[in-house]
Amino acid sequence: MSLSQSSVFDKFTFFGVLIPGVFASALLYPFLPTGIAPQLTGFVIYLTVVSFTLGMFFNGLGELIGGSAGLTDSVDVFTKIIRNEEILWARNKSDIDRAIVDKSLSHLDTALDLDHGQTYRMKQGDDFDKGAMNAAYQYMLNQVWAGGNSPAKIHHSVRMLCRSLVTACFFVGFSTLIIILLQQTGLLPYDPIYISESNWVNSCIIAIFYAIGLSLVVIVSVYIHKQYTYYLCIYMLSEFVRLNN
Repeated sequence: MSLSQSSVFDKFTFFGVLIPGVFASALLYPFLPTGIAPQLTGFVIYLTVVSFTLGMFFNGLGELIGGSAGLTDSVDVFTKIIRNEEILWARNKSDIDRAIVDKSLSHLDTALDLDHGQTYRMKQGDDFDKGAMNAAYQYMLNQVWAGGNSPAKIHHSVRMLCRSLVTACFFVGFSTLIIILLQQTGLLPYDPIYISESNWVNSCIIAIFYAIGLSLVVIVSVYIHKQYTYYLCIYMLSEFVRLNN
């Protein structure tokens, strides 16, 4: 997506990169070696550098495994709205204005130099491939993002936040489980910060706490991601029409 540097930092980087990175860094902090636990200044540096690095990793990973993690494909939702197909899980379905959809496609005709037959196939689904629909979606999103402040930008940023949080939860859960198992079997070459004494009770309590907490974050994030994908598509279509009028 072609975004200006300031817009990226203000919206996308903050929601989609920094917040998930801070979330994961804070949860992984107790598993650092006891001897190198940083003081306040070191902790701030650790949190900043590691958070940004992890956040970028989670964002890229989310792009690859989003569907496998139960996240909603925005192009699929966009396609259903364009073709007036029912979206069973969507809230506020009455928000879809068919006149807005038709106007947005009309503007898309002009912008991408499409003919009416292509637009008709896009709406009807007659031999219109997903790649073409993805190109239409990406073009609209780019135009809306470059067009200034819009609710669609917030919706997209929240989607990225939820997607990165899901991948962060899987990463943190897997990493902490491995560390706990290695520590309890004596294969971990250091004592983590969380260890006050080496026994299975403490480790099991921590593992259960993390498992429950991370599972709740995943469930809530998947739900919010799904709803905000729907809202994004609706507001994106409306904003695209406004920008081209």
